Amino acid sequence: MHPKGAGTGGLDRHLKKHHGITKENHESGAARGGTPQQTQIGGFMTSSPGGGMPFAYNRDRMIEQFATYVTLDELPFSHGESENLEHMIKTSINPAFKRIPRNTLKRHTQKQYYGQRAQLIEYFHDFDGMVSLTSDCWSSSQGEPFICVTVHWIDSDYYLQKRIIAFDVMDEKHTGYNIKQRILETINEFNLLHKVFTISLDNASSNNKAMEYIRNDIPTIIDGVFLHVRCCAHIINLSAQKGISQITLLLEPIRKIVKYLRLAHSTRSKYKKLCRENGLRPKKWAIDCPTRWSSTYKLLKEAIKYKVDITELYNSDSRNQNEDGLITETQWELATSVRISTTSTTSTQSCSTNMVREFFSYNYELDEDFSILTWWKNHENQFPVLAKIARDILVVPASTIASESAFIWRVGPLSPHTDTVPLRK
Repeated sequence: MHPKGAGTGGLDRHLKKHHGITKENHESGAARGGTPQQTQIGGFMTSSPGGGMPFAYNRDRMIEQFATYVTLDELPFSHGESENLEHMIKTSINPAFKRIPRNTLKRHTQKQYYGQRAQLIEYFHDFDGMVSLTSDCWSSSQGEPFICVTVHWIDSDYYLQKRIIAFDVMDEKHTGYNIKQRILETINEFNLLHKVFTISLDNASSNNKAMEYIRNDIPTIIDGVFLHVRCCAHIINLSAQKGISQITLLLEPIRKIVKYLRLAHSTRSKYKKLCRENGLRPKKWAIDCPTRWSSTYKLLKEAIKYKVDITELYNSDSRNQNEDGLITETQWELATSVRISTTSTTSTQSCSTNMVREFFSYNYELDEDFSILTWWKNHENQFPVLAKIARDILVVPASTIASESAFIWRVGPLSPHTDTVPLRK
């Protein structure tokens, strides 16, 4: 027998009054697929101020969130089948957790994809502005060809938005007509036929032909004068590569050493030993690639730091003892002069940028956190037509990087196989 006043009535009244918890709604937390677990007190155990609700573990909801997690972190579907993961969650988070079969996770991921895709199609059906597209083709290290199409727009709240709306295997030849067909299919699928302002592509001849076809197949502004935007990054790279081709003989000795360090497994231990003796960190070398002109500058910059060690290692190998094999001091001096010239060019560009900033500082007083999109949003009622035009123009991409970056996972701006991709001219 408990003495009078020692029951749980006081606790029941407290939970009901201050946290909205009753016996009935606590039990209702154990819905199908859920089990009542520890009650989370609002304001202390949860982030929500005030009343709390009992937590009920729901497997369907968990799988939905797990699918989102796997997608965002680019994990394999088999991740949900991990015994180690199951043990960790059961012992430290929730004992009711069970492993998720890969096919189950795949179905939920596909459901999320098609759901968001449908929402985006519906959104563009009612969208009253113009959009810009970028597109690029690429082949994986296994030789599979892909095409990517990205859409860019500024929404009604003046936020810059972009979405990948096509990422497909493209088995057919990358001719102008076939590229046109793929882009047009995507445009029609997403209700964008009358809303395309520009399409940014690189300077491949097949892209030029594709744009000739597209101009005749979709409504354009001013007869499509602005429709084709050529990727400025690609233009700069082609110009830089033209200049680099004129100094290939000066760069060849450096590339020869780097190839030797990459391919000769027997020399790696000697190379590491030399670096440690001279207080240098052993570096993993990569050949400069024709799709990124800055990689040549970085190669020269790093090679000069390791000049003594890598030259000694290369020249001491009996396989390099022939007349044309040895690397001379003269060759290094010439390579150094190339880097100095490149550095001067970079400094000149920086100086030009500063001059432009100085010019504008005489004419406009802008805060450091000034946002042109915020300005147009705040002045939309004052300039409704101009604001609409600004939304269409300010979203135009100057390059195809948005589409190119879709082909590169987790490895930074260059994939291990980027240097095998031929330069399009």
